[in-house]
Amino acid sequence: MEHVVTIKKLIAGGKGLAALPDGLKVMVPGVLPGETVRIVEKKRCRGYLDAELLRVLDASTERVSPPCPFAGRCGGCDLQHASYPAQLAAKEHILAEALHRRHLETPELQPAMPSPAVWGYRYRVRLHLNPEGKLGFHERGSNQVVAINRCLLATDTINRVIGLLAEAGWPERLKDQFAALELMECPASGRVFLTLEA
Repeated sequence: MEHVVTIKKLIAGGKGLAALPDGLKVMVPGVLPGETVRIVEKKRCRGYLDAELLRVLDASTERVSPPCPFAGRCGGCDLQHASYPAQLAAKEHILAEALHRRHLETPELQPAMPSPAVWGYRYRVRLHLNPEGKLGFHERGSNQVVAINRCLLATDTINRVIGLLAEAGWPERLKDQFAALELMECPASGRVFLTLEA
C-alpha cells in the first residue's frame, strides 16, 4: 500500500520518521526532514511501519545527488543524499535525542566537528566476500553483499589495496575459507594491515 507522508526528523540509522493519519509511525530510508514523499509499505511491525521511498514529491534544499555509484544499495552510508552540513546537523540531533531519552544530564552539546576531508578519511574498512568471491559491503537491511571496487570514504591507500587484491584474484581464492576481511591503514606509516575473518 502506498502513502504520502512528510518527514519530521531523522533517527539513528539515518531513516526518516513520519506518521500516517492514524498516528502509526513510519520509518523510511533515503529521505530528509521536511520532505514530502511517496512511500510504499515494506513491513508492518509492532508499533511502526517500515517503508520504502518511491518518490520525493517536495525535496529539501539540503538534498544532493550521492556521488557514490553504490549509494542506495550499499548499507555503508546512510546520509549521502544530504549535504555535508545537513549530515552534521542530523548527527547532532540524533545524539542529543539519544541522551535526552536516557535522561542523561549532559552539558550543552558543542556542534559536531566537521572532518577536514569529506571523502577519503576512513582508515579502516570491513569488507565481506560474496559467493563469487567479490569484495563488498552488506546491502542495507540484508546479508547480501554489494560488490564494490572502491569506497569513497576509504583512504586512497586502502582503495589501492582493494584494487590490488581484486587484480591478484585473492578474494576468489579466499571465498570458501573466509567471510570477511578488514583493512586498516596506519596514518603515520601508510602501511595497511589485513585481517581475515572466518
